[in-house]
Amino acid sequence: MMQRLKILGSALIALSFSASAVVAQQFDPKQGYEIHTVNGLVLDNQESLDTNTKIFISKREADKESQVWNLIPCEQEGCYTITSPLTQMNVDNSGKGKVECSVIQWSADPKNPNQQWKITALPNGNYVLTNVGTGYNLGFPDAGLVGEPVFQLEPEASKSNQQWQIRKSNLKVVAEALKTTSHNDWENERIYAINKEEGRATFIPFANSEEMKADPAYTRPWERTRSSRYLLLNGNWKFNWVKQPSERPVDFYKTSYDVSGWKEIPVPSNWEMHGYGTPIYTNITYPIRNNPPFIQGQRGYAVEKEPNAVGSYRREFALPADWKDKEVFIHFDGIYSAAYVWINGKKVGYSQGSSNDAEFRITPYVKAGNNTVAVEVYRWCDGSFLEDQDMFRLSGIHRDVYLVASPKVRLRDIHLTSQISDRLDKAELKVKTDVHNYGKKVQEATVRVSLLNTEGKPVSSFIIPTGKITGGQENVCEGTTTIRDPRLWSAETPSLYTVQLELLDAAGNVLEATSQQYGFRKIEIRNNKVYINNALILFKGANRHDIHPQFGKAVPVESMIEDILLFKRFNLNTIRTSHYPNDPKMYSLYDYYGLYVMDEADIECHGNMSLSNRESWEGAYVDRMVRMVERDKNHPSVIFWSMGNESGGGRNFEATYQAAKAIDDRYIHYEGMNDVADMDSRMYPSIESMIEQDEQPRNKPYFLCEYAHAMGNAIGNLEEYWDYIEHHSKRMIGGCIWDWVDQGINMPGQPADHYYFGGSFGDRPNDNDFCCNGIVTADRQVTPKLWEVKKVYQYITLEPNAENSIGVRNRYVFLNLHDFNLRYVILKDGVPIAEEEFSLPDGKPGEHRAVQIPYSRYLTSEGEYYLNLEIKLKKDCVWAKAGHIVATEQLLLQKSPNTGL
Repeated sequence: MMQRLKILGSALIALSFSASAVVAQQFDPKQGYEIHTVNGLVLDNQESLDTNTKIFISKREADKESQVWNLIPCEQEGCYTITSPLTQMNVDNSGKGKVECSVIQWSADPKNPNQQWKITALPNGNYVLTNVGTGYNLGFPDAGLVGEPVFQLEPEASKSNQQWQIRKSNLKVVAEALKTTSHNDWENERIYAINKEEGRATFIPFANSEEMKADPAYTRPWERTRSSRYLLLNGNWKFNWVKQPSERPVDFYKTSYDVSGWKEIPVPSNWEMHGYGTPIYTNITYPIRNNPPFIQGQRGYAVEKEPNAVGSYRREFALPADWKDKEVFIHFDGIYSAAYVWINGKKVGYSQGSSNDAEFRITPYVKAGNNTVAVEVYRWCDGSFLEDQDMFRLSGIHRDVYLVASPKVRLRDIHLTSQISDRLDKAELKVKTDVHNYGKKVQEATVRVSLLNTEGKPVSSFIIPTGKITGGQENVCEGTTTIRDPRLWSAETPSLYTVQLELLDAAGNVLEATSQQYGFRKIEIRNNKVYINNALILFKGANRHDIHPQFGKAVPVESMIEDILLFKRFNLNTIRTSHYPNDPKMYSLYDYYGLYVMDEADIECHGNMSLSNRESWEGAYVDRMVRMVERDKNHPSVIFWSMGNESGGGRNFEATYQAAKAIDDRYIHYEGMNDVADMDSRMYPSIESMIEQDEQPRNKPYFLCEYAHAMGNAIGNLEEYWDYIEHHSKRMIGGCIWDWVDQGINMPGQPADHYYFGGSFGDRPNDNDFCCNGIVTADRQVTPKLWEVKKVYQYITLEPNAENSIGVRNRYVFLNLHDFNLRYVILKDGVPIAEEEFSLPDGKPGEHRAVQIPYSRYLTSEGEYYLNLEIKLKKDCVWAKAGHIVATEQLLLQKSPNTGL
């Protein structure tokens, strides 16, 4: 706790002002005021446009807008918010309770008692400003010198450093009026989708099972499909960029509009990575004015010159001849941040949710032969207030765009679930299908399901009747099958089955076929710990942003695989998709290589957490969560859903939780409101605080969603954290390091090995190099921090035992020691003198084995001896070759005698 501040004596300093006295009840919320100390200095935010910055006392300057304040009445009589018309933020007591501490400016929330100040007039004409939340007074320390910060102090109204003069200002800062109305869809929090299809699982339709089985994506869904029912629209699009909506080419979507003179841009990409507009790195502070849902520039910000950039995209495509009479859909895997779509000059719809997919039915708009698609992308929209993540803010169509075709009766969605017996010897697979009839006549169909094991051999098949489906309607139909002795999926043993589905018409003809890779696994919470397949799991993870130094958020598959291989090779088993859903291809990779995933919704209103309790935003919250769950529900790697990040608490998370649970029963995480989540979660606790929280009598697991902040050269205390988590905790299940990769990006026209961070692009606001917190560098080079992680996270421990023996403990959950070799090297004074490699004995998870190493024969009375130990993969696996080192240890055998050191 801060020591009691030295304050001035009780003598009052009388000042005379030419302005007439103002009583508290007469403050005009539209009037600007200067708030003076009794020795003539003024309250000043020093033109800072950031949240969480201190308020100071400064020398008065007549034209300085940061010294002008609005006093806006609260519900409680005599209470006001002290609001800067320059920043539209309020003076806040920092939320630290009854502690003498500096006050800050923070996102305006008039219902927050930390921002409510009771203004009391004194007989001498001065005022005391008392915080409603704490009862402490606004004041300043010591002699009241220029540049000193303002504090909340224990109340002593007679002290001159807790008294203020309030004077009217003639400086019209209030002319920077906040926008209060808009007719734009992209400034209306209740409009986040127009004509979008409902969310669904990721799968590609094929004409028949033969075409499907021959496709490269059949067993590797991240690879590019060659389905005859799929048309990729990636590539070069005609592109026009303007800095604000009023300058956009309004009619560009019309087929008669000539775009031949436009430049081209690759899709997917971020337009800032190609020299259009300014990349902005900010952590908490919104890059636009904090006035949701409206998009406004902010003085001094990058958006002052680029208020809301608009990118206009156009390209042609030829509809395949065999798509005649088919239903056609256009699919976007991700667009920052809002977009309208036209086909052949006809408006199709609108989408928000930058990391959610968007699919539109375009059957009424396409024609045989050549077609035109136009997409108008807005850099900022009301949804941007829910995308306030600690990252570079980049724009454009940043993920795949493609068309799919289906028959009039379509397999619209698939939901795979399973029940595993307590003894793990039986699995019941349930297949739920949503079959939609886009025609006008009643239709009847069947779904033929085949289950293939990990070797691709059929183990079960069954039929699901759809019943009669009315034109324009959808039937939900289910079927089940049971298999014996399933090979279970885990991060260590990522066994995948194939579920094939064929849609047949009433005559038995195949209408379409598709498949899903599926893993059987059982997830439970027992005694406040998480078990997968009856085994206790500790989640050893890291947070990962979508970022590539050259491509920004348009991360190529090769980079996705590189990240996953590094995770696996350095003993990380868990990834939190901070703080939005990843590209859908990533989840197929997680399934295949074996990683546990906390899949996080694209919700973070860090700069204005009040949105989480505003009813008008509920639909947007729920939509983002539901679309993520619907898309990723069939992936075995997804162990937890997360409702978002650093958005406070409120009714909208209660609604979001209920909506997700109605679809899928996986456990739900949210650090900001543990009471509406299935686990407790914290960020960055000290070890002492972590232990205290772990020992609280709460009936939930406890997870560190962010810890071990990795900025700089070392992580710090990682071994101590894990010594407690692994060996002493009552309900801890692990955590995710912040974070995986430095968010450094290239600058157009500069060398590819030069990486830039916040402020490098003239971006304001920015948080400088705070984006560089990774345990790998921007170009995925391994750092010493990652080597430390590998050592602490390793799953086999090696320790001294009896003479000529070491102890080997298997801390893997599903792998046996006999899957590994042990190599030892004996060193004398740092020089290898003997080495050997051999297979480890049988040792189940959790078991300990004594392994003989005849090191004593090499020891003499002279010299210092060490034993270096390596545990290596015995065979190739999907993520590493035989010989890859998974664990190491160094043991001292003999100190150097009489060295004099």
